[in-house]
Order: sequence, then C-alpha cells, then structure tokens
Amino acid sequence: EPLTVISDREMALARLGDRGEWMRVLLTNRLKGYVAAWYVQAEPGPAPETLLTVYPSEDMNVRERPTVRATRTGRPARNTPLTVHDDPERAQALVGRYDEWLYVETPEGQRGWVAAWYVSKTPTP
Repeated sequence: EPLTVISDREMALARLGDRGEWMRVLLTNRLKGYVAAWYVQAEPGPAPETLLTVYPSEDMNVRERPTVRATRTGRPARNTPLTVHDDPERAQALVGRYDEWLYVETPEGQRGWVAAWYVSKTPTP
C-alpha cells in the first residue's frame, strides 16, 4: 500500500533503507503513524534527463544527513566530480548557497549529503 511520508522529501529519501530509522507516514485512510525506514522504498518516478555535476572547492565531507553534525561517510578531494541526485534546475539554484545541502554520488558510487556552499559547477583552478 502506498504511504505518504510526512517530512522533508530529501530527509525522507536519505533515510530510506536505514536500519534504526523511523518515518512518520500518512496512510490512504488518513491515519498517521510510524514505519521502519528499512522496510520502505521510494516509488519509482521519472529520472531526470541530465544530472548536474558539481565540484568541491576544497577537500570536503560527505555526510549521512544534511547537517554538519551528521556522521561523515566520505571525504572527496577538491575538484572530484560529484553527481547531484535531485532536479538539476533546483540543484543549480542551491550551488554556492550557505546553509543548503545537495544529495550527491561520488565516482565510487557512495551517496550522501554535501554542503552546497563548498561546491561549484566547474572545477576550480
């Protein structure tokens, strides 16, 4: 049965499949409750035609969640190409903006969140 997650879309997507995480949901009969995130999967939707690639302006952290307090899961080097998994137009508007986050994938296939204020659309010289 389809569920509607009651939270920020990006936060919900980041929690999908994570053991120990719970998601607040709304059922089709309008009841609200919580489900284990490791039993939930996203409904497939159309993939963006072209994904945006961004480049760290310095060595930076990839994090589990979009906050500086989240666990660091990786540390790509300066100018490593990172593929943004979000609407390209929306992502472009966030690049370089303080207190914004982008959900990215490294060349090794690792996914997580990076601070949008430390990336650019082109490699830095």
